[in-house]
Amino acid sequence: MGTKRSLILSVVLGSLLLSACTPVGSDSQSQSPSSNPSATGADVRAWEGCTDPVITAGKSANEEVKLVAGILLTKDSGSTETSVVFDQPVKATVLWEADGPSPEGFTTRIGEAIGYPLAVSTDFPDINLPEDLTAKGAFVIYKGIEPVSVPVTISCGDALKSTGVVKTWRIQESGNIECALPGHMAGAKPMAAEAKKQFCPKV
Repeated sequence: MGTKRSLILSVVLGSLLLSACTPVGSDSQSQSPSSNPSATGADVRAWEGCTDPVITAGKSANEEVKLVAGILLTKDSGSTETSVVFDQPVKATVLWEADGPSPEGFTTRIGEAIGYPLAVSTDFPDINLPEDLTAKGAFVIYKGIEPVSVPVTISCGDALKSTGVVKTWRIQESGNIECALPGHMAGAKPMAAEAKKQFCPKV
């Protein structure tokens, strides 16, 4: 069992290294920050010379919880099977108007201004359950975030100014939930309830 679990974990980690993170609030069809009009051109080069930008943040807006990983674990007498059912890591990003700096620029200063991290991405949850768990059945190990968007304005002297939106998260949560758990009990934790709904086998 130990060899099988190690092999599965190696495959998981390999897939993470090969896959790119998706910006928060995007899907596979959405534009990445690098396709933002502000990612190239004279405006970006002008911002590269800015050493002391002034950044102000507007009112943040919370968004619906977003799951980024799910593992289905089936526990039987003497054996445990695991399978990755969902793996979509995300990264915080900022989307500027066309006259803005590079999406990778000023991340530390922007994070300080909005009060949320910007130079971050989600990692994969540990494949384990509590040591004292003896019940048989199906379980979901999950990781998710509570996204937040924050409007920002950046300026540098009199010549450079732009507005944009930061997409990041307030909370990153991981945990596990038993698929046989009644729905009203799972509902106490919205992210766990959503993981149960999406990843547990349909019966």
